[in-house]
Amino acid sequence: MRSLLLFFYNRFALNALVGEDYIKAIKYFTKIMNLAPEKKGIYYNIGLAYLGNKDFDKSEKALLSAIKSEGDCPEFYKTLGDLFYLSCKQNLALDNYKKLQALTENSSVGMWLSARINILESVNDMSDIRKANEALEKGVKFMKRKLYSEAGQAFNESIVWDPSNYQGFNNCGVLQLQQFNNYYKAQEYFEKAVSLNPHPMFLSNLKRTQKYLSQQQIHH
Repeated sequence: MRSLLLFFYNRFALNALVGEDYIKAIKYFTKIMNLAPEKKGIYYNIGLAYLGNKDFDKSEKALLSAIKSEGDCPEFYKTLGDLFYLSCKQNLALDNYKKLQALTENSSVGMWLSARINILESVNDMSDIRKANEALEKGVKFMKRKLYSEAGQAFNESIVWDPSNYQGFNNCGVLQLQQFNNYYKAQEYFEKAVSLNPHPMFLSNLKRTQKYLSQQQIHH
């Protein structure tokens, strides 16, 4: 019975996390944690859900528990670094990103990490980063309301304020691809996103755009 419950709770939780329903994800990850606190990855997953819900304190607590119970893991330090970057805690963000850098090759994570460390080491405060984060969030809200020109403006602001913002570059590319049919501009944005972070989703977007452009050239 316990294993069956864990199976379904895990499925519900992960589906909710992917679907960005963070309240539901937290609910089911909490059930898993209460039922099987020894389950590998549970503290990290609930930390991700709290981070998505912008509950930074609970996310930090869960992620620190993940490190305590499972040891050093690059993904733990990346997520902690991101958490402190989003909450504009400069020294803590820098500390965790440097721990991540010590555990990984730059070629495997992309240019964003060294770019972000350089930013954090060179600025006196986090005001530009705060503006970038706010612009990115604003752009996402505009997208949901189908206000695409406003979304594009917000995403562009986010990458001006923070040139390490790979999500902003990807979102600019998605807009150009899906709403404005500007495949060359989309390709530029996706190339920048991939150079910063070779995430499978960004790579997929770039390859899809390149495939379309190559087909267009054949037809012409």
